[in-house]
Amino acid sequence: MKQTNLKKQLVAVAIGGVFALGVTAQATAAGIFQYDLDGQGGSGETVIADAIQGVANESLSLLADGKTLDGQGWVKFNTFLLSTVDQDYKYSEVLLYATFKITTELVDGTIGASGSEYKVTSFTFDLYKDLGNDNTFTVADASSSTHASVTAVGVDDYIASGELIVGSANIQAASGAAINVETTFNLQPGGGEYFFDPDPFYNILKAGFNSTGGNWAFTNNMLAVGSATGVIDFNSTPTEVPEPATLALLGIGLLGFGARRALVASKNA
Repeated sequence: MKQTNLKKQLVAVAIGGVFALGVTAQATAAGIFQYDLDGQGGSGETVIADAIQGVANESLSLLADGKTLDGQGWVKFNTFLLSTVDQDYKYSEVLLYATFKITTELVDGTIGASGSEYKVTSFTFDLYKDLGNDNTFTVADASSSTHASVTAVGVDDYIASGELIVGSANIQAASGAAINVETTFNLQPGGGEYFFDPDPFYNILKAGFNSTGGNWAFTNNMLAVGSATGVIDFNSTPTEVPEPATLALLGIGLLGFGARRALVASKNA
């Protein structure tokens, strides 16, 4: 069993410092939590972490108004982090994935082009355990108008869901496409058997994902973003962001994301 020593890990957190993703200067750090990979409320294989890393893929279609992109995507979570330290897992062990729906509105630049910036106006997600490790994850391809999707085999455990509090996104030729969202986090019946500590669990999720360089394309009125690496973390303190949401949220969030990504290599196994 991969059981982390809580006392030692808390010391590591104190020494390593805090990298909170998607937060303003006034917001609190990401919360430490325990997760049971077997969904047994702490009696199975457990891990202590303050973030979960994954790889995302998404596709968005341009709507008739010429400024709104609407679509969907998925995230395969492949490892846990504690104070940026990889806890040495891979997807075939974690088997945690999310599907999401997203709508963005252009606020600056040209739609689908480098330098464009967006406000996320709608975002919902559902989090599952891929029980048989047999789901099919379809990668978005703008050239063939193929949308990102997940085909589940059998019935997967439904763990959690959430919806948008605030979010933003942008596209840059050098750094790729980026998205940063803050959402609610609602455990489903049985979800507490996976996210079992603290109890009650955190009710805020923060996520930041960034593709690298050319891993995005806008053609046929469709934006496809692939291999976007990022993390999610949790707390119970929503970020205070004035409306309309400013793009400063994205920049601040990616500072935390960059700190994690610089120390943790992406794993897709």
